[in-house]
Amino acid sequence: MSTTLATITSSPAALPGQKARSSWADAEFRVLSSPTTFTLNVNGGANGLSFDLVQDVSGGIDRVVLSGARSGATVKLETGKAYYIANPKNSENQSFKVDFLAAV
Repeated sequence: MSTTLATITSSPAALPGQKARSSWADAEFRVLSSPTTFTLNVNGGANGLSFDLVQDVSGGIDRVVLSGARSGATVKLETGKAYYIANPKNSENQSFKVDFLAAV
């Protein structure tokens, strides 16, 4: 059984003033007590939607942790870090939400 630990809402394209970022960093991941493996579940958007999941590095260069992510992909996220969605492709100009599911 899985439970949703966080959800990120993304615009279909980069936010104003951003080159690639289509969502704001999600602080909910900062409360993880240990690295956790998540399965991504995409709600909304178009068939064939993909995106990058990026670690927000304060004062440094942000790091892509999963490129070309799609619904059903798995990723291990670090404790105390924030992540955001970037470079959505094939969104057909629709916003979408990504649920981060963890096994319980």
